Amino acid sequence: MLLINDAEVREVLAMDDCIEAMQRAIAEETKGVAVSAPRTRYKVQADLDQAGYMATIIPGAVPSCDVASMRYASTIVQERVVGGVKRMNFLSPSKRNWDFVMLFSLQTGEPLALMADYSLSAIRVGATTGVVHRALAKKNAKVVGIFGSGHQARQSASHYHGPRYRVGESLQQY
Repeated sequence: MLLINDAEVREVLAMDDCIEAMQRAIAEETKGVAVSAPRTRYKVQADLDQAGYMATIIPGAVPSCDVASMRYASTIVQERVVGGVKRMNFLSPSKRNWDFVMLFSLQTGEPLALMADYSLSAIRVGATTGVVHRALAKKNAKVVGIFGSGHQARQSASHYHGPRYRVGESLQQY
């Protein structure tokens, strides 16, 4: 089984390749072939006024890639109510998540890889943005708007480079 750390994830995954893979996975899910199950979340919190541990588990499979996956997110959260709506503050002292993705062979069931998910998560969101951009943006579009300014928004913005876009001049983050 491969163990792939966060630096290796950033080094080996090219955004254009990830967009192609995401496009294939979305097409398979549309046909009812790929599996993307709803997330499961649990919290260990003795008191709602105190911070507590929270885990999120998301399974899925893409047959054309011959893999099943499980994403496990591990973090510390503090629930609070703002304007009558329950919100969660993510309180990890390191200001990051401690998530991983595990890949399994659809042929043998054996584990293939355990990958750090900090950068992978942002790349996954960026690839999804790239699929949507390819499908919906006008071919002569010169301006891109992205909601957010954090880690995932920066990765989404990385797709918009080259002569068509002058990042900094034409990319607006909201």
